[in-house]
Amino acid sequence: MDDYFQKYLSEVEWLFQEDKYDPSLQPINESLFALGNGYIGSRGIYEEASVNSTPGTFFAGIFDHAASKVAELINAPNLFHFSVISKNNKLTLEDANFVTNQRTLDLKKGLLSRQTVFKMAQGNRIDYQSMRFLSSHNLNLAAMQVVLTPLDVSEEFTIDASINISIKNKGIILEKDVQTFNIFDVEKKDGLHYLSVESLDCQNEIGYAQQLFLTVDGEPRSISETNIFDIHLSKGQTAIITRIITFDTAGNTADRQKLKSTTITTLQNAIKKGFNQLLTDHIQIFEKKWVNFDIQIVGDTDIQSVLRFNLYHLLIAAHPEVKDVSIGAKLLTGEGYKGHSFWETELLFVPSALFYDPLIARHLLEYRFKRLPAALELAHKRGFKGALFPWESAESGKDETPPWSEDLDATLKIVHTGKQSLHINVAIFYAIYHYFFATDDIEFMLQMGLTLSIQMARFWKSKAVYNKQHDLYKIKEVMGPDEFHDNVNNNAYTNKLVSWSLEKTLELIELFLSEYPTETTKILKDNKFYAKEKQKLIKISHRLHFPAHEKIILQFDDFLSLKNVRLPNLDVFGLPTFPPDLLLIDLNKTQLIKQADVVLLLFLLPTLFDRKTAESNFHFYDARSLHKSSWSAPIYAGVASQLNFDEKAYRYFNISLNTDKKNIFGNTHLGMHMPGVAGSWVALVYGFCGIRIEERQLSINPQLPPNLHNVSLQFAYLDFNFHVSITQETIKLQIMHADRAWLTLQPLRTPKQQARVQIGVNSMDLVPNKEYIIKYRTLDAGHLPHSGGEVR
Repeated sequence: MDDYFQKYLSEVEWLFQEDKYDPSLQPINESLFALGNGYIGSRGIYEEASVNSTPGTFFAGIFDHAASKVAELINAPNLFHFSVISKNNKLTLEDANFVTNQRTLDLKKGLLSRQTVFKMAQGNRIDYQSMRFLSSHNLNLAAMQVVLTPLDVSEEFTIDASINISIKNKGIILEKDVQTFNIFDVEKKDGLHYLSVESLDCQNEIGYAQQLFLTVDGEPRSISETNIFDIHLSKGQTAIITRIITFDTAGNTADRQKLKSTTITTLQNAIKKGFNQLLTDHIQIFEKKWVNFDIQIVGDTDIQSVLRFNLYHLLIAAHPEVKDVSIGAKLLTGEGYKGHSFWETELLFVPSALFYDPLIARHLLEYRFKRLPAALELAHKRGFKGALFPWESAESGKDETPPWSEDLDATLKIVHTGKQSLHINVAIFYAIYHYFFATDDIEFMLQMGLTLSIQMARFWKSKAVYNKQHDLYKIKEVMGPDEFHDNVNNNAYTNKLVSWSLEKTLELIELFLSEYPTETTKILKDNKFYAKEKQKLIKISHRLHFPAHEKIILQFDDFLSLKNVRLPNLDVFGLPTFPPDLLLIDLNKTQLIKQADVVLLLFLLPTLFDRKTAESNFHFYDARSLHKSSWSAPIYAGVASQLNFDEKAYRYFNISLNTDKKNIFGNTHLGMHMPGVAGSWVALVYGFCGIRIEERQLSINPQLPPNLHNVSLQFAYLDFNFHVSITQETIKLQIMHADRAWLTLQPLRTPKQQARVQIGVNSMDLVPNKEYIIKYRTLDAGHLPHSGGEVR
């Protein structure tokens, strides 16, 4: 039988496919084939849920504590469960033979489809096809169709299309698998089914409503009141079972009856539209997202394909209508890290959101502001002033870092990051700072941004200790981005970012005092920020110790006294192999590092270091990094590209892109690696394309590797949408006014009429609706042509 859903699918270059079935790969593929809309995520399971399956349905921000020492993202009832039984045999890829099997994730349209031809024990074949989606038009809606055809003989089928409530959260280390919810309400009426569950500890409630529809050869058939029913099909007859499902969530203070009525009303309205219109609505919105988010590459079709796969997972992770949540390290694709968010959200995810939809970036920063009281409490509990944000965060904003985790060899290790990885504060400030200069969002800064910046700066003031002998401030007993070395003094990354953040915090305060004196004076008064504290921050920012030896930035004090261990070889993915004669327990006695640390500093603050310093430190730490986190390779790719180390830049970029597709770290079954997925975007846009947000202007300094002949993308900046196309020789620029009402309606804000862009050391002002072509390879330290290059 022909592929029934082929008519809905995009061109082949947009399709991510699985052409064979390997049970051992299913937990990995369930992460890769995930669906999402920013509010809900669903792992790409085969709907009959085989033995090796790990179903996962996750709602953004819905956590519970009952089954774990720390909050964990609830694995909710599985809304896409669907099973077929023929002659007492369940149609599964393990229990029945199959002639063909293909699964397709349409990246452009956000659809997951499948066609399997089962061959039963008697030799008769059954064609099974399905397609499902999580709506981007209505975030509280999902829909699914199953097409069932007996190809050789008549068949009696039993269909089970009930929502699966036998779902458990996976325990880690010493924990058991536990169901984190209780069934609260079940109702059936006129073919409509309602189910609600309540989390065990936090009383978060999730409501589902569902209705099924059946046609046989195009003719409607009635279905029993239950979600389990029988159908008879003659040879060649085709049954189409349509499921329309709605859902909603509510906190423990919500009116449960309101949740129920809202969920049911949403379903009734969806039924009136019908499956085809719901599908059309979803596709229109999903394809529209790609207009602003797609990055088109000429020169390497493999890179284009896997890049779009990564962009897809960024696209389904967040939505501008979903507020007061963060982005977890595994997005909404798995239970890894229990759904917690880390510093990589601000460092890596926010930049892509800022370019694609700045409102998403604002919501992620608002999430931090709303949890400022918890950050103030954490700093106070640790004996400091100001605000310290937790290393791992969930719903409440309290510290959710577990006391132990698995080491590289699967043994238990004590987790030091919760108490020593204080640099999360500077990651949050880095995001605030660049968000403001990318959007000119005055309202955010006056309502949230300045207060956040002041309170985080106050923490560093209380953490930094003055050393009278050296006339320097020092920050002791910390862990930098490299997590192999704990309890170190004066981590260079931390100290330089702290120094920079204090300086920029004070600059922001002065800027707002000059332009909005009344509002800013009130903010300073509310935060009890006075001249004496300002002077202290100035002194710390100027006198904070920065360890270095000649041209080498020392990762921390006495780093060079550690043993220098040579990394032997590269593995099949291009990553260093672990030295065979080195014990894990001895790692902290060596100069080997887990991931980018000093090199991350070079990436984030490139203008602070001359080329020779950058080159020396890249080579020094590249020879010592094991890249045991998914975000390390893209950072090295970004720095290598700007230093014209094309081979290494391209190798690290490929590693980043294929982190999950090739299961490089062996744990993609726990969910997609957000830092790797977002990191590949950062490496390409910040690194190869050289597009960065500086103070009061946009900087574009491309360094495309030879394999990439052209990179084209669109992004948001201030009041404009930028269209940029970069070749090996030229930059083509066009800007257009963008209607971002949440910015343009701010009473204190004046919309921008032009955008300043720096290329090399030269700047130009761009006006809307004009195309600029700049031959950047011919531009050196001189000045740009008056027209800004060739303009037409």
